[in-house]
Amino acid sequence: MVAGARVILSVPDRWAEIALGMLTIGLGVYSMLRKELGQEFRLRHEDPRGLLIGGYLGAHLSISKGNRWIKRGFEAVTLLVGLKLIAG
Repeated sequence: MVAGARVILSVPDRWAEIALGMLTIGLGVYSMLRKELGQEFRLRHEDPRGLLIGGYLGAHLSISKGNRWIKRGFEAVTLLVGLKLIAG
């Protein structure tokens, strides 16, 4: 982890933003291609603050709009953030 941090600190800022944008877009595309991703329940250890905020919002939206809507929203956000990082 320390070695990775040292390497990324030596990379020019713009290149690091482009790489992060490409990774973020890749995450969104991967989610779009794996239809079952996020559609099945698995109990995992989470940060209590994240569970409280994200859990409440996610539960509210999934009840009102459905779980697929949440998945599509995640995919849209990851693609848009990735494009913004690449565009600068």
